[in-house]
Amino acid sequence: MFELEDLGRIFSGQSDLCRIFDNFRLVDPQNGLSYRLDQGKLVLLACHGDPTEGLARQSQLQRRQLAKVELRDQKAKLLIAVPITCLCQPMVLELEKEIAGPGGDFQAVCSNCGNIPDILLELGNLASTDSFTGLYNKNTLELRLRRNLQEARDTGRSLCAAMVDIDNFKQINDLYGHTFGDEVILQIVALLRRHTDGGENWSARFGGDEFLTIFPGEDLSSVKRRCDSLEQAIVLFPFRRGDQPVSVSVSIGTAAFDPQTDTLSQFLDRVDRAMYQKKKQKKAVQL
Repeated sequence: MFELEDLGRIFSGQSDLCRIFDNFRLVDPQNGLSYRLDQGKLVLLACHGDPTEGLARQSQLQRRQLAKVELRDQKAKLLIAVPITCLCQPMVLELEKEIAGPGGDFQAVCSNCGNIPDILLELGNLASTDSFTGLYNKNTLELRLRRNLQEARDTGRSLCAAMVDIDNFKQINDLYGHTFGDEVILQIVALLRRHTDGGENWSARFGGDEFLTIFPGEDLSSVKRRCDSLEQAIVLFPFRRGDQPVSVSVSIGTAAFDPQTDTLSQFLDRVDRAMYQKKKQKKAVQL
């Protein structure tokens, strides 16, 4: 999804996208109302189109980026709709580019409006990743995981998941500040990539300090070995705030998908409970 900071840059004219597109608006796909973002608040513009048939509605229903070219007021316009979450509610970001005016040469103008495939790819990346960590965001997590689960059901191929949670992260933020907390997150993401990347594996930011990695085609014993290695690497990493060393650890739960009984939510719940069980075991040892 787009982070609020990304949207703020777009609507204030500070994004690179402003050099490409003429107009931007946020559309509520349920009622068709259009908004702009002003200092973190939605400002109503006007009713835009038919919410049951418009591009924004279809983008939200299909949960993917859509694009079309339409003729409006004798002008050809490229319209792109990207489903996002803004201020905790589902919205659609619409971007508009005039690519041919009245009597204009459509092909000539279109050739000068930038590399459309690259633009679409950039928008797709922005909409699917967490802007801070570069991992997939939660919306993309669900879409990709549904495909992986269906493949596992159809082929009988193994599928495992690991949930990584930073231990005592609130305490780290409170004691050392949010800037240091951000540094911890980024370093853990780097270590996560190093120890879990390979094959078809992918990771997503599940929550503020929680991360989910999916392992298509890998058995549970192999996943557990990877996670043990990751836990050890994080414990041994020399986190420091100034001259002060800081101890950081994570709890990791793992689970194998059961195609006979697991739904997506049940699978995620099992791996989440496995992570919390590891956390409880750590606390019991400390006591």
